[in-house]
Amino acid sequence: MGGRTRRPLSVGEQETISTLLRQGKSLAAIGTILGRPKSTVAYAAEVARATDNGAKVDKRGRPKSLTERELRSLRRAVDENGFSTIRALTEKVNQTRTQAAGGSQKGPVSTWTVRRAVKAMGFESRVASKKPYLSDRNKAKRLVWCSERKDWTMEWASVFFSDESSYVVRDASVHRVWRRPGERYSPSRLRPTFKSGRQSVMVWGAFSALGRSPLVRCEGKMTAVSYGALLEEHVVPRIVEDYGSTDAAWFQEDLAPIHTAKLCKAIKQKHGIRVLPWMAQSPDLNPIENAWGELERRLRLRPRMPKTKDELFAALCHEWEAVPTSFFKALAESMPRRVKKVIEVGGASTKY
Repeated sequence: MGGRTRRPLSVGEQETISTLLRQGKSLAAIGTILGRPKSTVAYAAEVARATDNGAKVDKRGRPKSLTERELRSLRRAVDENGFSTIRALTEKVNQTRTQAAGGSQKGPVSTWTVRRAVKAMGFESRVASKKPYLSDRNKAKRLVWCSERKDWTMEWASVFFSDESSYVVRDASVHRVWRRPGERYSPSRLRPTFKSGRQSVMVWGAFSALGRSPLVRCEGKMTAVSYGALLEEHVVPRIVEDYGSTDAAWFQEDLAPIHTAKLCKAIKQKHGIRVLPWMAQSPDLNPIENAWGELERRLRLRPRMPKTKDELFAALCHEWEAVPTSFFKALAESMPRRVKKVIEVGGASTKY
């Protein structure tokens, strides 16, 4: 018994199939429209796709909610203002859709649709990094400073980086406690607080490629007089010990008022200390900021948090001395990369 003979498709039917395929119609729907079996339509669709420059159009799945034009507009909006919220971006997309359609013919998209589209573009929502504001004037100064030292290599081994930093007495981040009934106010079950809300210890420290100075506790508010005494008691002996004489190394300090006071300038001149010129708002060019960060990290890894300022200073000194000398050497050796990066970005802030 012979099978049923397939009736060939006419030229008009073939053109109709091609048109309906471009419109996104399914094979079953086309078959219903033409009154033809789905298998017949599938064969004609395969031929149509093959003759269409060999390009096979995949019409599976739900159509995209956003057109290519809307996606390009969305990308521009995120590029122009990375601080835009998803809600604001969604409102902008929907407003554009309404205007393009000449009314409300195009349905609005949800914030979830826009969020998925933004993520698909490679954007991720993250807490913005904080950097000091840089004026155009300071950018220019940073660029000039780095350009003058772009060829420094071994010179950085003779720079004595210094700074002050403040650390806070605080308890561990976990505030829960096991206690029995009636022990709510037992001293061993209390988390101590302080009148000002915080107690802090300010320390001064310095390092070079050869190692680090001891930490110096700064009692009260540091003044030009106390900073001058620190220079004579700690900076001068250390530079002489490491480099042989005060003029054999560069002494780096920021532009804090006490550093540039007349009294301190006179002391540095008296002892022949060579001061490395510095620029405002440039913590990324001072690797001691990374040393302070390492000290903070080590402090927070201690099994027992300091409860008093004396305990805190003792812990800071212990952890400061525990930092390997190779760490400070690596920081000094990072200066050429820092300088190069500032030049690349035209004096703007860098990742350091």
